[in-house]
Amino acid sequence: QGSVADAVIGVPSYFSDFQRTALLDAARISGLNVLRVMNEHTATALEYGYFRTNNFDPEKPQTVAFCQMGHASFSVAIVQFVRGRLSVVCERSDKVGGRDMDECLIRIFAKQFQKKTGCDVLSNKKALFKLEDAVTKTKKILSANSESSISCECLMEDEDFGSSVNRADFEEMCKPMMKKVSDVLEAAKAASGIPVSSIDSVEVCGGASRVPWFKDMCSKAFGGKELSTTMNADECVARGCALQAAI
Repeated sequence: QGSVADAVIGVPSYFSDFQRTALLDAARISGLNVLRVMNEHTATALEYGYFRTNNFDPEKPQTVAFCQMGHASFSVAIVQFVRGRLSVVCERSDKVGGRDMDECLIRIFAKQFQKKTGCDVLSNKKALFKLEDAVTKTKKILSANSESSISCECLMEDEDFGSSVNRADFEEMCKPMMKKVSDVLEAAKAASGIPVSSIDSVEVCGGASRVPWFKDMCSKAFGGKELSTTMNADECVARGCALQAAI
């Protein structure tokens, strides 16, 4: 592996100047030469448009809504593309993501384990880490199946844990998250001033974007449009930053 010469770092749009400066300081201390700090939604749009630029009209813009659900934040960016150029019309975000989904499952399973054994998983870091790892797998299974089981050997004090959860119960746990997601979607549509009928494509991305209720909400918010998943959901920001570094 070669050494990293230059880097572009992606950050959430809500990062303050202080946070961006702190990130730059940390990068310099680690020996990275940072060319620039880039908003994540801009990096995603660049990765989307760079290899499609010849498909865009030179004058008539193509409008794309990017719904990005990451580990800790959700953002919606409305971006317009013409050949050789992109323009971010608006972006709205909130601190809600896959981490919150994990915590919903962790709380319910920790409560079940405590009721069965009297042990509080939330007070033991090692046990909590084990449960978090198992919950992440359970969440992924629920994205493709209506029910999932969970199993942790020796979770705490030599006690094993096993349980199951169905998608309907999981979605009920996520109701507070759904409200935040809905608010961000509506705020982005209002801020753009662009009719839903004029949105050409809705692209979902981000590590937590595979969850069915999230995809349903994004589709309904934009008039029932079929969602596009043409990008690498996990790497779109990193790829956009890499492209910016190379330009």
